[in-house]
Amino acid sequence: MKNEKQIKIDGYKCIKLDEWKTEWKAEKVKYVIGKAEDEEFPSFYAKVQRVNDNDDLIDDDYIFEYDHKPERSAVEDDFIDEWGPVSYTHLRAP
Repeated sequence: MKNEKQIKIDGYKCIKLDEWKTEWKAEKVKYVIGKAEDEEFPSFYAKVQRVNDNDDLIDDDYIFEYDHKPERSAVEDDFIDEWGPVSYTHLRAP
Protein backbone atom coordinates (compact mmCIF):
# COMPACT_ATOMS: atom_id res chain seq x y z
CA MET A 1 0.00 0.00 0.00
CA LYS A 2 1.15 3.52 -0.76
CA ASN A 3 0.33 4.98 2.68
CA GLU A 4 2.41 2.43 4.58
CA LYS A 5 5.55 3.93 6.05
CA GLN A 6 8.59 1.69 5.86
CA ILE A 7 11.01 1.81 8.76
CA LYS A 8 13.90 -0.29 10.03
CA ILE A 9 13.86 -1.82 13.48
CA ASP A 10 16.98 -3.71 14.50
CA GLY A 11 17.91 -4.14 10.83
CA TYR A 12 14.50 -5.52 9.79
CA LYS A 13 12.44 -3.75 7.14
CA CYS A 14 9.08 -3.09 8.76
CA ILE A 15 5.81 -1.35 8.06
CA LYS A 16 5.13 1.14 10.83
CA LEU A 17 1.89 0.25 12.62
CA ASP A 18 1.94 2.56 15.65
CA GLU A 19 4.01 5.31 17.23
CA TRP A 20 3.59 7.26 20.47
CA LYS A 21 5.45 9.06 23.27
CA THR A 22 5.12 8.94 27.03
CA GLU A 23 6.94 10.24 30.06
CA TRP A 24 8.33 7.74 32.51
CA LYS A 25 10.47 8.50 35.56
CA ALA A 26 10.74 12.15 34.44
CA GLU A 27 12.06 11.16 30.99
CA LYS A 28 10.45 11.10 27.59
CA VAL A 29 10.09 7.71 25.94
CA LYS A 30 9.36 7.13 22.24
CA TYR A 31 7.77 3.90 21.04
CA VAL A 32 7.26 2.48 17.55
CA ILE A 33 5.73 -0.85 16.50
CA GLY A 34 6.40 -2.37 13.10
CA LYS A 35 5.49 -5.53 11.22
CA ALA A 36 8.45 -7.19 9.51
CA GLU A 37 8.06 -7.39 5.73
CA ASP A 38 10.59 -10.07 4.85
CA GLU A 39 9.80 -12.65 7.48
CA GLU A 40 8.26 -16.02 6.59
CA PHE A 41 6.11 -15.95 9.71
CA PRO A 42 4.47 -12.80 11.01
CA SER A 43 6.92 -10.97 13.26
CA PHE A 44 6.35 -7.69 14.99
CA TYR A 45 9.04 -5.51 16.50
CA ALA A 46 8.86 -2.63 18.93
CA LYS A 47 11.62 -0.07 19.32
CA VAL A 48 11.75 2.02 22.48
CA GLN A 49 13.99 5.05 22.87
CA ARG A 50 14.69 7.19 25.91
CA VAL A 51 15.11 10.79 24.74
CA ASN A 52 15.73 14.22 26.22
CA ASP A 53 13.67 17.35 25.61
CA ASN A 54 15.34 17.80 22.18
CA ASP A 55 14.49 14.20 21.16
CA ASP A 56 18.18 13.25 21.35
CA LEU A 57 18.81 9.66 22.42
CA ILE A 58 19.83 9.14 26.04
CA ASP A 59 21.03 5.56 25.53
CA ASP A 60 20.74 2.61 23.13
CA ASP A 61 17.45 1.48 21.60
CA TYR A 62 15.45 -1.21 23.36
CA ILE A 63 14.11 -3.79 20.88
CA PHE A 64 11.32 -6.26 21.58
CA GLU A 65 10.05 -9.03 19.26
CA TYR A 66 6.51 -10.42 19.23
CA ASP A 67 4.65 -13.10 17.27
CA HIS A 68 1.50 -10.92 17.25
CA LYS A 69 0.82 -7.19 17.16
CA PRO A 70 1.38 -6.07 20.74
CA GLU A 71 -0.83 -3.64 22.59
CA ARG A 72 0.79 -0.37 23.62
CA SER A 73 0.53 -1.34 27.27
CA ALA A 74 2.43 -4.61 26.61
CA VAL A 75 5.33 -2.72 24.97
CA GLU A 76 5.40 -0.19 27.80
CA ASP A 77 5.40 -2.99 30.39
CA ASP A 78 8.20 -4.84 28.58
CA PHE A 79 10.28 -1.66 28.50
CA ILE A 80 9.74 -1.01 32.21
CA ASP A 81 10.64 -4.63 33.01
CA GLU A 82 13.82 -4.35 30.93
CA TRP A 83 14.94 -0.85 31.90
CA GLY A 84 13.76 -0.78 35.52
CA PRO A 85 16.38 -3.21 36.88
CA VAL A 86 19.11 -1.47 34.86
CA SER A 87 18.19 1.95 36.22
CA TYR A 88 17.99 0.59 39.77
CA THR A 89 21.45 -0.96 39.42
CA HIS A 90 22.89 2.33 38.14
CA LEU A 91 21.30 4.25 41.00
CA ARG A 92 22.85 1.88 43.54
CA ALA A 93 26.34 1.95 42.04
CA PRO A 94 28.92 3.72 44.28
